[in-house]
Amino acid sequence: MIFIFTAVLFFAFASMSYAMEDQQYEGFVFEPEIEEPWAFCHQTAAAALPSYLDLDIPEERIATKLQANYSQSIMAQEHKLYGNVAIWRGSQWLEADQAIYDQKNGTATAFGNVKLGDLNINTLSPVATYNFNAETGQVEHAEFSMRQNNGRGRAKTIVLEGENYTRLSGASYTTCDPGRSDWALHSKSVRLYRDKGYGVAMPVYLTLYHVPIFFSPYLSFPLNDERKSGFLAPSFGTRSNAGFTISTPYYINISPDYDATITPTNMTDRGMQIKGEFRYLFKRSRGLIAVTRLENDDVYGDDRAQYALLHEGNPWANWTSRLNLGYVSDKDYLSDFGNTLNIVTAAHLEQSLVYRYAKSNTSAEIRLQDYQTVDPLIREIDKPFRRLPQMTLRTQTPYHALYSLSLNSEFVRFDHKIKTSTNRVDLTPEFRFTFERSAGFFNPGLLLRQTNYYFDGRDSSNNSTAKNEINRTIPVATIDSGIFLEREFVALGGTPMLQTLEPRLFYVNVPFRDQTDIPLFDTSETIFDFSQLHLWNRFNGVDRVGDTNQLSASLTTRFINNETGSEVLSAEIGQIFYMRDRRVAILGNQQQTTSQSDIAARFTARFGEYWSARSDATWNHTEDRIDSAALHFGFKSGKKRIVNASYFWTRDVPSIEQSDFSAIFPISSRWHMIARRLYAHRAKRSLDTLVGLEYNSCCWALRLLSRRYYDAGAVEDKFKNSFMLQLELKGLTSIGNPIEAIMSQGIPGFVSRKSTLNLQ
Repeated sequence: MIFIFTAVLFFAFASMSYAMEDQQYEGFVFEPEIEEPWAFCHQTAAAALPSYLDLDIPEERIATKLQANYSQSIMAQEHKLYGNVAIWRGSQWLEADQAIYDQKNGTATAFGNVKLGDLNINTLSPVATYNFNAETGQVEHAEFSMRQNNGRGRAKTIVLEGENYTRLSGASYTTCDPGRSDWALHSKSVRLYRDKGYGVAMPVYLTLYHVPIFFSPYLSFPLNDERKSGFLAPSFGTRSNAGFTISTPYYINISPDYDATITPTNMTDRGMQIKGEFRYLFKRSRGLIAVTRLENDDVYGDDRAQYALLHEGNPWANWTSRLNLGYVSDKDYLSDFGNTLNIVTAAHLEQSLVYRYAKSNTSAEIRLQDYQTVDPLIREIDKPFRRLPQMTLRTQTPYHALYSLSLNSEFVRFDHKIKTSTNRVDLTPEFRFTFERSAGFFNPGLLLRQTNYYFDGRDSSNNSTAKNEINRTIPVATIDSGIFLEREFVALGGTPMLQTLEPRLFYVNVPFRDQTDIPLFDTSETIFDFSQLHLWNRFNGVDRVGDTNQLSASLTTRFINNETGSEVLSAEIGQIFYMRDRRVAILGNQQQTTSQSDIAARFTARFGEYWSARSDATWNHTEDRIDSAALHFGFKSGKKRIVNASYFWTRDVPSIEQSDFSAIFPISSRWHMIARRLYAHRAKRSLDTLVGLEYNSCCWALRLLSRRYYDAGAVEDKFKNSFMLQLELKGLTSIGNPIEAIMSQGIPGFVSRKSTLNLQ
């Protein structure tokens, strides 16, 4: 029986080859939970197994058993069976109206409504012969159905010739409901070589609504999970800056640990682009090497190329490594050929090697980081510093009920061709007393930020102080305290709820240190919102430590469903009170005399099982105005009922006002709408627009997607358009653009069935 199952494996695989990503490839491929793809099917292939099968008996004790309404036996060797005939051995079974069973050689010849099956498939035919001992036989005019992927089909003849060889003639396969063959694969002759792990079919053609859409005179395919060289599903679409594009990837199975894919892409407006990928997967490492070239771009007027190398590994116990090298030939390459929804404006491509160590309370990292500046108009002096190397160490004492002692440390060499190269050493030891009870907490702490800069040959042309070494020592005192109050009540509808009230005070004292002679390597000022109320430094990075004597006061209330333990609603509000002026700024010293910060607030809520909302806002009470606001409303019910609406606004320079709407929602039981619009209100233009439709039937799906986006980096034709189409034949393959992957990037909450590493 296993041969009939391997026979139909060809149709489940069809004309496509297995790739490494279809197996385990940790870190590069993941398969999240998805909706049942056969939601519209009647699931006829999942019929229950006969109750009489001997599935729990050891193989060496399995005997062939017979059952019928009436039987005749000749010399206890040949048995003629009539009416409701059943013959089974282990998981192999045969049912028929009539059958003759030869007990000596284990052969059954069956007539009338013959059902032959095992754990994987069922077959139905008018006549069949089967040898339960040798697993050989022949099935005439068979219909088969598979249990695992809703597949079914027909074969004029299935011939089982020994353990390793099977022949099929006049075979077809589909995953559609009985009576509907919206799509089907057909082959005149199929040969299966189980011991060699492959099969061949001649010829093969694919029909859609009985119209042939694909033909191949010869096809070789695998019979198991082992990969095999061959063409993968093509993809195609249109783009305003490339014309009609079609890609036909060819997969090369080199060995169990290596594979490669060569993808020629023909663009009517630009020419032929060739992309090659080489992948490797070992016990302790994995990686990918990709090369893409377009000779003499008809639009750009020059050769275009991209090179990439990604490597991940576990070289030693508790250590991980990651190598990321990338190169593009010109500043417009990612904009012209990128395959993500992100608007590409990056002027620098990172090139890095990172080793990380983590064990219990200690972590460390070693990083080498460089960049390729892709915009030739950027001057050498404006290019970023390289980190060659950067080393960090973080450690903390094991948990103690009364105190904690931790150390954050870093050594980094900032290297530059024009600017002064610098070694920076930063040590931040911290002692914190912890007093925590169920009613509240009181955690005073003291930390010291000691930072030393060592400059290479610094002179007055680079900095007026002309110092070769700068040392900065800044003590920081903090006190974090809060209490928890709670009450139980019954909400409308009789739901028992728990409400908390959590006042919190956070005190910070940092003395002033003149830091104007310290260059900026990796530091920026944070954007003020509610989360900044409980940070001791208003700057990101090491090069600036903000002086302050401040007290943050905040109040949080939460509403918790006592039955489910889920947080239904939370509201937070707070403000910083300054007890002295601040002087440290990103550039120079600038007196900040305000005695109070903006009032920051945050609100989150879940309305029932599907609706959620979140908002952040800051209010300038001195000017009586809102300085920033962010709102988000979301609805999600399953994979295909998602709505997101967001709005972000800030008064800061440069001011930003954007709205983002995205959705995938059913129009009917089979039709879904796909939409997204990211709009810049100040510029009065749409930055990204997606409009699409999806049709989902029992055994196939069709997705159409149109995109128009604004490319800020383009010299001309800043608005670009593309049109994508994807045809999914369920249980077989997808043809066209990977629209589900694009939807997962543009619609928060949507997860495609398979997300893969995208070098572009």
